[in-house]
Formats: sequence, structure tokens, C-alpha cells
Amino acid sequence: MLRGPPMLERSVSIMLDMTGKCANRSRMKPYAAGPLSGPVGEIAAGLRAFAAEGISHLQLYLVLNTIKSVERFAAVLDMLDHCQAVV
Repeated sequence: MLRGPPMLERSVSIMLDMTGKCANRSRMKPYAAGPLSGPVGEIAAGLRAFAAEGISHLQLYLVLNTIKSVERFAAVLDMLDHCQAVV
């Protein structure tokens, strides 16, 4: 069976700064994008924006990659799970 555009999915890898300090920048050239950062609602809105663009799979790198960052990210997941409005 051949795979065509309707069968392909889009995947993106992004950095999330759960500290709000944006201390880390991508070293992947030629793109030097900063991490998605901000309050929980803004991060949730940013993730929804990827879905709106047809991205079906996100790979997330938390900055800093700590238990505290994972715990903070849980609030983003809760917001996404409950489809809460973002301010």
C-alpha cells in the first residue's frame, strides 16, 4: 500500500520553559527558536496552536528538565484535558 499525504502525520519537537525565565535557547542551526514559555494558559494556547496547524504529534523538552517542571506541566495538561478557555 502506498502512503500519500492524507496518511502522513506532522510531528514537531519544541522546548517548554516552565520556569518563565527563557534561560535556554536552541542550539540547532540555522533555527535558533526560543522555548514556548509563559503562564499555564499561554502554554496551553501555544500547544493548541500547533494542533490548529495540523500537527498531530508533539515531542516536548522541558526546560529545566526537573520533577518541578513536570509538576508545573501537569497544570497545562489539566487545562488541555478540560478544554478550559485561555485568557
